[in-house]
Parts: sequence; structure tokens; C-alpha cells
Amino acid sequence: MRRLFATTAVAALIVGATSQVADAATSNVTTSAQLIDATSSASCSDGDTVALGASIIDAISVAVECSLTLDLNGRTLSIDTLAVAAGSTLTIDDSVGFGRLDTSGLSTSSPGISVPADAELVIDGGTILAEGGYNGAGIGGASGTSGPITINGGTVTALGGSHSAGIGSSLSGVASPITINGGTVTAHAGTGGAAIGGGNLSSVSTVSITGGDVTAYGGADGTGIGGGETAFSTTILISGGTVRAVGGANAAAIGTGMSSNTSTISITGGTVTAESPGNGAAIGGGWLAYGPQLTIGAGADVTVSGTDATIGGGVDAASWGTFDLAGTLHVVEGSLTLDDAPGTSFTVASTGRLLGTVADPTVGSATSGTLLAGTGTIVNHGLIALAASEVGAGVTITDHNYLVSFDSQGGADPAPVRVFAASFDAGYRTFPTAPAGTSWMTAPDGSGQIVAADTTLSSDLSLFAVTPASVLQASLASCADGSVVSLDRDIAVTDAITIGCDVTLDLHGQRLDATAILVSGDTTFTIDDSQGGGILVADTSAGAGAAIRVESSAALVIDGGDVTALGGTYAAGIGGGDHSSAGTITINGGTVSATGGATGAGIGGGYLGDGGTVTIHGGTVTATGAGASGIGGGYGGAGADITIDAAADVTASDVSGGSAIGAGRNGTDFGSLALAGTLHVPSGDLVVADSNAVGPEVTIASSGRLLGTTSDPTTGASISGAGQIANAGVIALDESLVGVSVSGRNYLVTFSGATSTVDPVRVYAATFDAGYRTLPAPPTGDAWNTEADGSGAWLDSDTSLSADTTVYATTDAMLTLTPSAGRVDQGGLLTFTVTGVDHHANPIDTSRVVLTSSIATDVIAGLTVTFPHASPHVITATLGDASVTYLVEVTPAAAASAGGTEAAGATDALATTGANGTGPLLGALLGLLAVGIGLLAWRRRRQAA
Repeated sequence: MRRLFATTAVAALIVGATSQVADAATSNVTTSAQLIDATSSASCSDGDTVALGASIIDAISVAVECSLTLDLNGRTLSIDTLAVAAGSTLTIDDSVGFGRLDTSGLSTSSPGISVPADAELVIDGGTILAEGGYNGAGIGGASGTSGPITINGGTVTALGGSHSAGIGSSLSGVASPITINGGTVTAHAGTGGAAIGGGNLSSVSTVSITGGDVTAYGGADGTGIGGGETAFSTTILISGGTVRAVGGANAAAIGTGMSSNTSTISITGGTVTAESPGNGAAIGGGWLAYGPQLTIGAGADVTVSGTDATIGGGVDAASWGTFDLAGTLHVVEGSLTLDDAPGTSFTVASTGRLLGTVADPTVGSATSGTLLAGTGTIVNHGLIALAASEVGAGVTITDHNYLVSFDSQGGADPAPVRVFAASFDAGYRTFPTAPAGTSWMTAPDGSGQIVAADTTLSSDLSLFAVTPASVLQASLASCADGSVVSLDRDIAVTDAITIGCDVTLDLHGQRLDATAILVSGDTTFTIDDSQGGGILVADTSAGAGAAIRVESSAALVIDGGDVTALGGTYAAGIGGGDHSSAGTITINGGTVSATGGATGAGIGGGYLGDGGTVTIHGGTVTATGAGASGIGGGYGGAGADITIDAAADVTASDVSGGSAIGAGRNGTDFGSLALAGTLHVPSGDLVVADSNAVGPEVTIASSGRLLGTTSDPTTGASISGAGQIANAGVIALDESLVGVSVSGRNYLVTFSGATSTVDPVRVYAATFDAGYRTLPAPPTGDAWNTEADGSGAWLDSDTSLSADTTVYATTDAMLTLTPSAGRVDQGGLLTFTVTGVDHHANPIDTSRVVLTSSIATDVIAGLTVTFPHASPHVITATLGDASVTYLVEVTPAAAASAGGTEAAGATDALATTGANGTGPLLGALLGLLAVGIGLLAWRRRRQAA
């Protein structure tokens, strides 16, 4: 039974739903009578569509007594009034386009389209003109409450009668929610009514605009959008669309009318213009009305103008209200008059912008007085573009409110500027131009902060015109670790620059000329050039002190740029000063030239100062000492711990008796050198003192190259001292210049067997080529071989060496001897061809080859041999020490005769030699020879004695 009941109930629901769908119908009407009948409760059903089949123009009133759609269907319907019955919803649409609905209502006191309290109107399309009669809204309720009205599309014009709204309630009514989502809407109110909202003595629950193009003109004492005269509370929500609202006399454009209660207004989006002709605020309250609770959100752009107030309460308002501004507000005419009564507030959020006119946001067009007037406080977290002259004496602005004054320090001072924003740029203020060659700074000596138009302000400021040199000095001396100071112009600094933090100087393609740079304490100074073409010249050569002084606990890093450092007396170019050691110096790139003053290293210590730690990862570096070292210690100072990586190209020398690398003159501790890149020592000395008890002082990696001058790497500095070099790379300097112990790649190559004496060659590299050595030329036709008979390995300029070696001049030939025929008869002849290649497989000249025979009676003329006797003949071709043999079996004459008619000198097989008693073994041997043994014989060399 339970299952049967459930099945029956489901069936009943399906039948009922099907019945409702079936009841919905579309009626095409062509006459007034058909229209009245189709919309009456006797004929219509909820969900019906009534479509105009023809235009209907008649002075009638039509009541819609079902929830249905009126489709204008491209036709015109012109009647007195159209009323939606309680409990019904009317949807007006136009499925074709160009449809029009006109309701005059003038013959009655009813609205043009009447929507009582329990009814609802939805407009989706069509062109609609609704005009209310006396005390009737254009669209909405008669005396009493109006039902919800929603406009999604179409073009709607609503004209309210006396005391009534264009869209909303009539006299003494209550307007239910009015929602505009789209379309083009124009509304005019009668006297005392709002264009969109309430009539006289009415209230409005909510007006919501999310889109569309909306224009609203309030009647006298009524708003454009909101409440009518003597209205009750109103809620207005605008989140999109383009809205223009014009209030009537004594009323706000958006808000409440004359003598009305407070309103809640939220504008979170869209473009809104509000205009009040007098006594009422553009947005807020009318004359004698309360001010609003107003919010303008970040997505809104609002423009207000009024003869009197623009925001808040109207003239003689009971209260000003509250205002939170997070979007953009233009006050183009009138004044924004504040009130400091309890419960009032005005806050500009961080995204809020209070501006004047569009043409000049710093001013409005108030006919008299200031744009911000009255007595009150604005809490300003955003920006107020208005000039200080537009702010009345009774107005207090907190947070973003800064007075900035200017001191040219000798010239005419610009006028102070009041900024109501986080910066000059944000606040629409013009930042005064500093005197030529100066910048505005917060301290007169340049020790403060540089301030520009986009600098964030946090308090009142006094700014001073300071030269770029002072600015740079202050920026590098008073800075926070991790700072980057970037040049924006060429600068010359006549005083020393002191580095006060871990800071990077970006040359940024500009030039800096400095007397000296001091890096002290535990700071790290980095030089870079992000744009390329940047130049830094530090020059103390006319006086004393290091050009770039890097004290023992400090560090210098050069990442880029063209850096020149010219040290003064007793000081390094880069490193220590007088009696001062260098700190940690790292060069990663750029072009660096460092020259020490007298007794100072190019890079390293000053007089009696040690060289510190120098690491060169890349770049091109030239370091020149003067009685000290190119890189290392100053006079009497210990050398540096030096690393030169593979990407680096370094030139080091000392011009006054010091060492290119290592300890300064008269110093005893070389330090260390790990060379994986290129080091040129073009002149003077390289003194490698024996200061490492457990290993070599200099280590040259496989990629390392120790060279002399650029034009001839084998000439340059003389290497001396009791120290050691462990060489896995290249030392190009001639043996006569190398006076220290060199382990690893250090090979003496001795030459023997040449027609004239060849001097031995010392090679400090893997090959002659790599070591910048010339391999002596052997006699013509010969090459160098590790064995006198040529059976060893050949030595070329690119042959890898691994030990001291003696090589011999031997003939470099591999010969091939080929006869003109495979057989020959007794008395016949053969002509031989001799070809050959060297050990690189290159063809050689064989014109000097000499042929000999194992049979003395053979006649040899050049490469032709005549064979008078029949026997095995061994022909030998000799070129210098190289030779090759060929075995020829000459066929006896008797055998040739027995052969019949064969050509002379040609036989099919070799015959044996000697008497008939030749045994079987000799016959077998001759047979093998006939198959081809000896046709192609390789050279046979003399055996070594």
C-alpha cells in the first residue's frame, strides 16, 4: 500500500506540473478589447505572454491580473494607465525591437504604470514612457506603498506627477526596492518627489543601481535619487553603470530631500555625477535634513557640484553625517563643509582620492571661500589634491599632511609646499627644481636622504640644495647594509669618499672622478656598472695615500666598470696606505688598472704593508708597483695570497726593483699564487722566495699561463728566488729567464742526427706550441723521432711531452715500390714506380730514390731494370734511411721459347733459378712468390748498431 501511495503521489505531481506548463499560453492581441481580456483574471494565467499583434492607441486603463509577460513585439501601445494587480508580476519586453509603451495617466491621479505594494514590475526591453497623473508616480505606487520595480534593459522614461517620484512611490507612500541593472533610464519627479525613490512624505527601502545609463532629475525639495520632501530613511546602493543625479531646490542630488531623515549611501563602483542647485548637498541631505552615512568605494569615480554643500548635510542640517572615501571624488563646484559635531567623521582611505576639477585637481570652482570649509577633521590616509589655499582655517587634516620647505643655500628659495599625500607626485604637487648641479637633501651637508618628487613622505621636511658630490659622499657614508647607490650623472669629488656600510656603487654608465676612496672597518664596498661604459678614476698620485684604500679588515669587490686607481707616495693603487696592509680584494669583471705610488704595490700593501688576499675571478687587470710588487706586498711587506682564475687576464710588474708578484722589495715572504688564468709579467723581476716549508709557492693549473710580453710571451720578467713552481700549465718565458725550481711541466728536448748542431730546447708546457717554443727544423726529408732508426714516436710541435727527451733526425718516408708488370722473361726489363708518404700521410718527393738489385749483372737505368739472367732478383728502392724491396722471378729463355708466341719480357709464372737439380722446396717457394709476395713491400730500415 505504501509503495502504491507513493507512486500515485508522484504521478499526481507530474500531471500537475504538466498541466501548469500546458496552461501557459501566448496571446496575440490587436485591439484594446483583446488586450483588456487577455490580461484579465478571467482569461489569463500565470506564465502567459501577451504579445501585440498590432499597435494599440486608446485612452484606456489596462489591469494586469496575472503574472505574465507583455511583449511589445515591435508595436506601439499607447494608453492612459497600466496597472499591475496585487499578487501579480508584470514583465515588459520587446522581442522584436522598436516596440514602444506610452502611459500618460494624465486623465487620472494614478501612476502611468501602477505597481502597488503586493505587485512587481520587471522591464527587460522596449521603449517606455510612463507619466503619472496628479499625485501619481511615473512608475510605481499610487497613494500608499509601491511594489518592487526592476529594470534590466530597454529605454525607460518616467515622469512623476505632483508630490510623486518618477520611479517609486507617490504622495505619503513607501517605495519597495527599486533595482536598475541595465538599460537607459531617465526619471523626472514632480514637486516634492525624488526622480528615483520616494514621493513627498514617503520613504524608500532601497534603491540599487548595478549598471545601465541612469539620469535622474528631482522635483523641487526632492532628490534625484533617494527620498522626497520630508522623507524617512533611505538606502541607496550604486555599484556600477553611469549615473547622473540632479536634485531639486533644497534637496540633495543623491540622498534625502528637504527636512528629511538620514540616509545610507554606498557607491562602490560606476561613474557617478551628483548636482545640487542650492541648499542641499550634492550627496547627502537636503535643507534642514540629516547628513548621510556615505561610503565611496575604491572602484567608484564620483563627481559632485553644488551651489552650497557638496557632501554631508544641507544648509542648516541637523547633522553632517559620516563619510568614508576609498575611491575617487571630484569636487568641481561648491564647497565640502565639515561639521565637528559628535558622531560625524570623514576618513580618506589609502586608495581614496579627493580632487578638484578634472582640468586642475588642486582647485575647485567655489565662487567664494575655500573648497574645504567648516569645522572638522579629515583623517587622510590617501590623497587630497586640493591646494592648501582651498582648505579652510577650521579644517584639520591628519596623517598625510606635510609641509616641505626648501633652502637653496645661497640662492633664492622656492616657496614651501603643503602636501596632502604620500609624495609630491601622488598629491598633484609640483616638486621645485633644485639649483643647477644640486639635489634636494634632508641635511645641508649632504649626509641625509635625497628627496625627489616620488619620495615617500612621513613628516614635515626642510630640504637643502646639495651638490652631487656631497650627495654621493653622504650616500656612501651614511647608508644601510645592502644599499645600492647609482650614479645618474658624471661626478667629480675633491674630498675623500668614506664607505660606511656594505654598499654597491653602480656606475650606471657614468664617470666618477675621486681623490680617494676609503674602505675601513668590516665593510664591503662593491663597484659595478649595470649599463656599461661606466668609469671610476681614483687618483692620489699627487699626494699620499692609497687611491682605493682597503684596510686589513675591509673588503673590495669589483664586478664591472673601468676602474683606474693611482696611488700616492708610500701607498698602493688598491690596498694599503703607508705602513698599512691590504684587506680582501676580489675582482670578478671589468677593466682594472692599479698603480702604486713610491714603495707601494699596484694591488696590495703600502710601505711595509702586507698584500692581503687578492682573488681575480675575471676581467682584465693591470697592476704596477713602484719598489714593491705589482700584486702583493709593499716595500718590505709580505706578499699576498693570490688566486687568478681561468677567466682572468692579468698583467703585473714593478718598475723600481720590486717583484711582479709576491713580497715587496726587501720582503721575504712571497705569499702564494694559484694561477688558473693568464698572467703576463712583461718586465723586471718575479722573485719567488722560499717561504712555504711544505710545498711550492706558485701553483699553475692546467689552464694557467705565465707569459712575458704580449708581443713575445717568451721575453719578460726574470724569475728568480729559492722558491718553487708546480707547473701543470704553461710558462712561456725563455729558459734563460727562469731561475727557480719548476716541477711538473719542465722538459728538456735534445736533438741528434742533424747535419749541423741543434741546441736543446726547454719546454714548460705540454707541447712546443702550448709553451710558445719553436721546434727546430730537421734536415730536408727528415723528421724528429725518439729512435735513431725511426721506429719510435715522431715529435711534432703539438706532440705531448711527458719527460726529458732526445730525438733523432731520420728520413720521414714510407715507400711503396710497384713494377710495370707482374712477370718478366730473361733479357726483359721492368720499369718501377716509387711513391711515399710521411708520418702524417702527406705525399713526399721520391725523385731522389735509388734502385739496386741483388744480382750484380742486372742493368739499372733510373727506375728501369734489365734482367740478363734467370733467377730470383731482389730490387731495393732507397731514399735516405728508408727503403723498400720487391722480389722479381725472371723466367729462363728456354721456358720462354717453349711458351710459343708470348711477348718478350712477359710470362705467366716465375721460373726457378739455377740448375735442373733444384729441389721441390725451391719450387714451392717460387710458387708462393708468384702469388704476390713482395708485390707491395714496406720500407726496411737499417738496424741500429
